[in-house]
Amino acid sequence: MSSTRVTMGCAVTAFLSAAACAFAAPALADPVPSYDVWDYYLAMPCHGFSPNLLDLPYNGGIRLQTVRTAPGIVTFMSDSKSIFGYTTDAVIDWHNLDNGRSGSIPVTYQHALTGPSGFVIPGIDTGTGRLRVSVTAVNHGFATLDAPTCSGEETL
Repeated sequence: MSSTRVTMGCAVTAFLSAAACAFAAPALADPVPSYDVWDYYLAMPCHGFSPNLLDLPYNGGIRLQTVRTAPGIVTFMSDSKSIFGYTTDAVIDWHNLDNGRSGSIPVTYQHALTGPSGFVIPGIDTGTGRLRVSVTAVNHGFATLDAPTCSGEETL
């Protein structure tokens, strides 16, 4: 599987001039400097039908974020949008293939265009190494549909 290590901020905001970026930087500051965050996207593409049928497609992919200074502590997150809104019951199974750690995390979350949507699960201590993650889900809207099982592997 391929990964994308994303660095946010001035370095990747090529359309901003250096002066505008320097001016905006204090307003955009967050607790963890963005250059210290590693961002991975697993299970891309992993799309299915929305349970509302005439809606945006379901996307079961999952993002993993770690901080450079603690690469074995992972945040799991996902956010698939919906015009009409629906609920997903999912299970995130993870297994570190190098150190043997594993876990299973049930999560229920909403899909919407605005407001609270998706999930964020911080502080999962997977340890470093090859991490295999799979997401199984059932979507509840106009109809109830099993979502495609999505999985991927990344080295932290």
